[in-house]
Amino acid sequence: FVLHAGDHVGASPAESALLQDEPSISFLNTLSQYCIDTREQTCQVIGTAGNHEFDEGSAEMMRLLQGGNHQKGPFLDAQWAGANYKMLSANVIDQETKAPLLPSYVVHKVNGVDIGFIGLTLDSTPELVVPGAVENLVFEDQAEVANHVVKVLQEQGVNAIIIIVHDGTEADYYSGNTKQKVGI
Repeated sequence: FVLHAGDHVGASPAESALLQDEPSISFLNTLSQYCIDTREQTCQVIGTAGNHEFDEGSAEMMRLLQGGNHQKGPFLDAQWAGANYKMLSANVIDQETKAPLLPSYVVHKVNGVDIGFIGLTLDSTPELVVPGAVENLVFEDQAEVANHVVKVLQEQGVNAIIIIVHDGTEADYYSGNTKQKVGI
């Protein structure tokens, strides 16, 4: 499995950003070409949305994932096909439907063992993106949602669980003799 914890768009290099981050999606699509059987969603690339995926709102993020040309496109392909890997986020809820915007989890069988993957997005995303970009969404508490989804998976008999979380926290690190505090 190749797991990514978000911000593969928005915080991307200029070469990707200039093309509405379709190159970033294409890169992950290339990695996912090693899927065993896409009909059963057993792709080796699984990710979660970071706060930067929401920089231009949920509609643009969903366009990148599901396909369709940007209003200024096409860029790479005559018709943008979207992502061919799985994006998850259990704690981002659409206010209108009350359902998760993206799938909450996916389960893959490896050597007879079910492995559950849960995706979580930074719950303070609304404070980090352009005002109004995510007003149609609710970002629920990551820990509470993780605990709930773990129970759901365990009820299905899944006991091997990996949580892919995009979470920026303050951390201390040391550079030489100088202690600095940075956000990661």
